[in-house]
Amino acid sequence: MSASPLRIRPLLLMVGISSRTGSPKYLLRHPTGQPTYLRTLKLLRMALPSAEEIGVSIRSAEQMAELTEGNDSQVCFVSDSSVLSDLTKEDDIGPAAGLLAAHDHDKSAHRLVLGYDFPLPTVRALEQLINDCEEPLTCLDGTDGSSEPFFAIWSPSALGK
Repeated sequence: MSASPLRIRPLLLMVGISSRTGSPKYLLRHPTGQPTYLRTLKLLRMALPSAEEIGVSIRSAEQMAELTEGNDSQVCFVSDSSVLSDLTKEDDIGPAAGLLAAHDHDKSAHRLVLGYDFPLPTVRALEQLINDCEEPLTCLDGTDGSSEPFFAIWSPSALGK
């Protein structure tokens, strides 16, 4: 008997503060001229064409207004404000808050997570991650041997701890 396929839902993490750039990094342009976040949404859609929607983790309604302009992908915006409301500025957990908010939104889904500022991801790398997926967490291995937790597939059991 074969195991049932995992229900993997893509999640684009866009909750970074961008304090070093002085403006939102997600509005920066890819070398093709396209906003980085739109290119990343397209890659996630190509890697998981059967996904009903792509989750996009955001911090604010203003950010959502900026992101919906020019976006033709079916997306579900998830605010991390409920997770962040219990934290002080010093305790801010950054993009992890977006991942936890998405988990609160759907506790049964595996999450293919990609940070919007990950440098030049490819569909092939995303597909490899999907093919290699193992419980509870599968991360892309960096060239230096480190794991990339925001280029990963997180299982519900990993997020529920």
